[in-house]
Amino acid sequence: MFSNSLDYESTDGGLVPKSVQFSSFRSGMDIKTVSSLRPRTNGLLDRVAQYNAKVQQTKEKQQSNPFSSEWELRKLKGAVADKSDPTYGRPPAGSLTEKRGLAAERHIQTEIIFLCETIYQYGERYEDGTAAIPFGELFSIYSNINNKLVGLLLRARKHHLLMFEGETLFQRRDDDVPVVLQISLDEIKRIFKRDDQDDKKEDSDSCNNNLIEN
Repeated sequence: MFSNSLDYESTDGGLVPKSVQFSSFRSGMDIKTVSSLRPRTNGLLDRVAQYNAKVQQTKEKQQSNPFSSEWELRKLKGAVADKSDPTYGRPPAGSLTEKRGLAAERHIQTEIIFLCETIYQYGERYEDGTAAIPFGELFSIYSNINNKLVGLLLRARKHHLLMFEGETLFQRRDDDVPVVLQISLDEIKRIFKRDDQDDKKEDSDSCNNNLIEN
């Protein structure tokens, strides 16, 4: 069996094995340098503490999530949803869910702008910067670009960017129904640019708040 006992000598840097000192002096290293090479456990303990804190934070969060197996009803007592709260029905600020939602919203805005540009490019233009095109013609042009034409039309109408008759549009049945831009392309781009800047500001504020809390 090998013996783990070593002779140590007290130095400014702490206890250092004599054998290490001897080999170190031969290689031109001083005792303080050798002592700095000793394994440190503070970094490991800090990482363990951070991991345990993260585990506890996740556990508490899951206890308030009714879809989690760790959900506890007592965690929700007194937490009454207020519909007047601006955060009602929205994901937690700074969360990955919020970031994915903002990214998806910006992607949809880009598709709506391109749809309006297509209507203006291929439709009948008016002096006020608006345009109109039959749904059948728009479908023939746009179906090769995007298969979500009707969904985008409904979304654009919800934002009062364009209008058409009926709740929705169907190919062949509504080919002659005009799709009309209600505002000019420049105004549409300004609206979405302003919304995009507001979303980025909210995202930045959420990140800053998380940094301050952490």
